[in-house]
Amino acid sequence: MKIAIFGGSIAGLAAAGRLEQQGHDVSLWEKNSTPSGGGFGILLPSSALGAFDALALGDAVRQAGHPIERCDLRAGEEGSFHQQALTDTHAISRSSLIGILRSSLEKTTFHGDATFVDFDFDGTGRARHGLLSDGRKVEADLFIGADGVRSTVRERVLPGLPLSEVRVVEMVGSIDGAKIPPFLTNTFSKTLFHHQGLAIGLLPVSDDCLVWFIQADPLRNPEIFSQGRALQNWVGSVARRCPSPVRELCLEIDPLGSRLCRSTDRELPSQFHRENVLLLGDAAHPLLPFTSQGTGSAIEDARDLSRLLERLPNNLEHNLQQLARQRLPILRERLRVGRRLQRQFLAPGGSERHGPVPLAS
Repeated sequence: MKIAIFGGSIAGLAAAGRLEQQGHDVSLWEKNSTPSGGGFGILLPSSALGAFDALALGDAVRQAGHPIERCDLRAGEEGSFHQQALTDTHAISRSSLIGILRSSLEKTTFHGDATFVDFDFDGTGRARHGLLSDGRKVEADLFIGADGVRSTVRERVLPGLPLSEVRVVEMVGSIDGAKIPPFLTNTFSKTLFHHQGLAIGLLPVSDDCLVWFIQADPLRNPEIFSQGRALQNWVGSVARRCPSPVRELCLEIDPLGSRLCRSTDRELPSQFHRENVLLLGDAAHPLLPFTSQGTGSAIEDARDLSRLLERLPNNLEHNLQQLARQRLPILRERLRVGRRLQRQFLAPGGSERHGPVPLAS
């Protein structure tokens, strides 16, 4: 089958690698010149690593990543209030993961600087070509939209479910060359400030690189939108309120050069395809950041699609319907948990104390 994938980040690369292994003629089209490697770090729970195992990439991911054996939650100045053991969980830098996925491609043709804008449909509603901004036409039997949260492919084939921004804003950065202190060895640490809609997290992604993030309700913490010295002063004030030993490490954070993003939410559709156009990853189901399931869900999409196409290679419509039936119950639960944690985070006096362990994705 001839397959064209629009979007060269994690979902697109994972799908391309597995589908080419099955003998499909795959092309990958990315608006940037190289595969998208934005972001800093990713926490991969056991479910995500299991999906990488199915793609024959689990060993490479574990070797490049950093094992995380526990989640340590603290409450402001009170110190640690909850610890939970984690099994088969690894943290990895986004650039390392992109590199692993890219190196798994052998035959897939990667096209950079290729921006998708629309489809050319035939009289039955099937897409004949994907249209690029430079006038090129891409022909395929199956088109896959893996172009992220603000997917142009989704807008063209499954409009009607709006993407809404939520109040939580996340700032993410890294401390390169960091010496990981003993309390953070193989540990994901998150400190929550109840009544303030504020949290700060630390995640070692290698022996000498630490990813940090700050989640904030901007109505109560408008300083997160500051710049320059004002932003540095605010981050420093947050760090000084952290309990020891977190405080000492957080004081090393320099927010200049960090990435600021708003969380988004969207209802799940009843299916992820229209005729011969399919959505994968964030394009299909953007998830809130509290459950650490965004990357894992994208990898599971690629795994399940490849399995279905392998079992019934000549029944595309059945396979795409079955993919939605398999994925939707899992995704609904992840979305429900994410929304619950978000409500607790934003509620006055709320906390994540009584919910599932919140992880950063």
